[in-house]
Amino acid sequence: MDQQRFSLILSISLTGLVSAACASIPAPTSLTTIVLETPVHFTASDGSDVLAAPGSYRVEAGEPSQVRLTPLDDKPPLLVQGLPMNYGQEVSSPVALSLPGDEEDSHHVVLLLPGGTGLDAAGSLSAVRARGSLFPLLSQAQVQAALAQRKLDGSPPVVLSPSADPAWQQTVDKVIESYIRSHPEVIEQALQGLDAKRRAEEQARVKRVIAAHQGELLNDPASPVSGNLNGDVTVVEFFDYRCGFCKRVAAAVTQLQKDDARVRVVYKNFPILGEASELAAKAALASSGQGRHQQFHEALLAAKTELTKEQVLHIAADVGLDATQLERDIENPEWTTSLDNNRALAKNLGITGTPAFVVGNELHTGVLDLKALKELIAQTQAR
Repeated sequence: MDQQRFSLILSISLTGLVSAACASIPAPTSLTTIVLETPVHFTASDGSDVLAAPGSYRVEAGEPSQVRLTPLDDKPPLLVQGLPMNYGQEVSSPVALSLPGDEEDSHHVVLLLPGGTGLDAAGSLSAVRARGSLFPLLSQAQVQAALAQRKLDGSPPVVLSPSADPAWQQTVDKVIESYIRSHPEVIEQALQGLDAKRRAEEQARVKRVIAAHQGELLNDPASPVSGNLNGDVTVVEFFDYRCGFCKRVAAAVTQLQKDDARVRVVYKNFPILGEASELAAKAALASSGQGRHQQFHEALLAAKTELTKEQVLHIAADVGLDATQLERDIENPEWTTSLDNNRALAKNLGITGTPAFVVGNELHTGVLDLKALKELIAQTQAR
């Protein structure tokens, strides 16, 4: 398996494994995160300046009278001075708030804790205050109003998905790596599941295309028809006269019509092997004007030599066609239009090679023997 394909399979596997293998990993709670929109100068316990850059932080209680601000971009945490306060507000789990202070230069990070207590870390936006000097702490009313507003908004200022937290993501990565090493078969299972999913999606898409293009498939006046013209089951074949696989299946298609009088066959010329294939296709379409398409069609598929123009005209003469007239009729631009329409239809169906068969509402590609063709007919009639 090449590296690119392996990476694709691995990424698909991880999508399913995150929820299965990592259900026990606690995701970061957004209730304890804040956003600082501007730099804030806090004071450390020793009175030194601690600068918190703009960004998102997880807020936690540190040592006594300390607040830990952990950046969510995997930078080192900051320990700042926080004064214990009783805000008279009971919370079931810690809640962090980022609030402007009463003074223009001040900003507060408040961590509310269960039991009605909390920590207030006050900082300066400009750092003009002397180190160690304190701003007035927020009042109970201010904190309660901010908490009520958060509840009213229905979501905290920062709403984190687990993958937004580098620490959590690193834990997930380790769990997934361990899981895959212990269960390497998930890679193969993912590949099999992906292939099955894509096949099912493509089959459903093709069925929709077949349903939408019934007229072009079954009743295109430019497409020759053989067998029972009023048959109750139609086989539509896309083919190239120079295709070796088409030559192999030709006898089975002919015999099918002899064995089952209910079968109708529509021939969709789909020349994909160069100019010689295009010439043979146009000659076959032109032969319909002389009423000997079927004989000429079977003779072209049975030919063992290269289908040059001279050889195509020679085969035409052998089956009773007026080769001189056929040579003139080949130049009719109608055949180019017909072949272009067949190519567009094949593209819509996802056909890239020959032969390909449309039977009922299903597409089948590749060589089909007589038994397989009869089984398709039976399945279609049984629906």
